[in-house]
Amino acid sequence: MLTVHHTLEVSPPVHAPHSNPPEKAASDPTLPSALDLRRIRRRAQSDLILRRAEHLPEHESAVLFALFRAEQTAAEVAVLQHTDARSVRRTARRLVARVLAPEFAYVLSHHQRWERERQAVGRLRFIEGRSIRDIARALSLSIYTVRSHCTWIRAGAAAAADAKPDLRACA
Repeated sequence: MLTVHHTLEVSPPVHAPHSNPPEKAASDPTLPSALDLRRIRRRAQSDLILRRAEHLPEHESAVLFALFRAEQTAAEVAVLQHTDARSVRRTARRLVARVLAPEFAYVLSHHQRWERERQAVGRLRFIEGRSIRDIARALSLSIYTVRSHCTWIRAGAAAAADAKPDLRACA
């Protein structure tokens, strides 16, 4: 079990005597800017990952919380899990890909309207990441039925993704 330590974010002083004045910092391209779009995008994506990680099983969300909220390294998480850092990085990549997948968001936002069987398949496949064969066994369904529910969910997620306007075209 992972323990996540919450840290306080301390904001830097407004203007320290040894730092560049604000007007110089805004004009100097070598200094990091508060408007650095890469950092904003990373921060926004990290926030999205953390919000969605709340819906994962506890043992999986703990890995993402440790890496993205507590900002622990993979090596530190590996020590807590009694495994190697490479395994933690592989798990984290797999979990991030799952929570950022359009099917994950689609299941979270639409599952209330579905029949119970489709809800269970959507949760087990796209939220928990279980295999079709495991889901069929757990729910006493045929593999064909589970696969058809997954196909229906993927089609809905693709249609929902196509319906969203592309924000990059507006910029």
